[in-house]
Amino acid sequence: MSNIFKNTTIPEIIVGMEAKFYPIFNRYNTTGNLNITLFNFTCNENESIERNFFYNQIYGDSQYIIPASIFKLFSINYFLSILESNDLLEEKIQIGNEISKKYLNKYLFRIGLIKGENFDIRELVELALIPSSADSIYTLSRVVYNLLNNKNINDDSIKSKDDWNNMINFISNKIKEYYKSNFNINLPIMDPTGIDRKLIKLMDIGILLKFLITNNSKILDIVSQSKTSTINGKVYNSTNAFIRRDKKQFYHPKIKGIKTGSLLGWKNLLLMYQITPVNSIAILVAGCENHSDTKEIANLIFKELDNKLFNISF
Repeated sequence: MSNIFKNTTIPEIIVGMEAKFYPIFNRYNTTGNLNITLFNFTCNENESIERNFFYNQIYGDSQYIIPASIFKLFSINYFLSILESNDLLEEKIQIGNEISKKYLNKYLFRIGLIKGENFDIRELVELALIPSSADSIYTLSRVVYNLLNNKNINDDSIKSKDDWNNMINFISNKIKEYYKSNFNINLPIMDPTGIDRKLIKLMDIGILLKFLITNNSKILDIVSQSKTSTINGKVYNSTNAFIRRDKKQFYHPKIKGIKTGSLLGWKNLLLMYQITPVNSIAILVAGCENHSDTKEIANLIFKELDNKLFNISF
């Protein structure tokens, strides 16, 4: 790995944060879940995906986290693998019973999709990733479910809670199979939104991110946007304050996405800090009590990286 300064490498900078900031990080661990991990990615297509990145946990004891909505990155990557191969991104989709409130967990964030509305698949992907819409994830689940079961993708196939459960179980198993067969990742998924509070490995997050970077995934373009395109006359803001210029106290020009997550005891933030076009650091802050803590921790890490990598002091 190349040096940024003559005698300092990026892994050394990352590792050095563990001791330097431990007393500060420790004050934020009110849940007992706090996990702060940094991943360094460089582009080298000659190495295996699994080993072509460095990562270091600078706070926390467990190699697992509850990802909450960060899990949507795994789900959308799988959906795109199916939808793109069938050239369906521009296909118009009508919202069906899959988003009925009687089926959905009441704690999920929804943007309020209405049965009978029409969106193209590209718009549903934007809505799932930028404002983190759970209802969009379920409509995409229904589309892929129908496609893989040789039904019309707009077939409103959900008529009961049992139908809805069958769809979720089918999609969850397909996501598991995809990651096991393509990445040797074991995902204990029971719902594609991440609401089920299952633990995933830090290494597996790194493997997914490396894959997205190496393959120039559409996901990275989408999550770097501060707001959606105009969708049915509306624009939706990103849940990520660090890429929004209207959030001046948080906006950072080197942050390129990626995703937030929110469950009780697991307020999470996953960000991409761009060093050069071929070198980046992903910052995972997970297990906070509230989102203000994730932002404060991230800001502290940004300042350290700015100072050490670009000699910008505050």
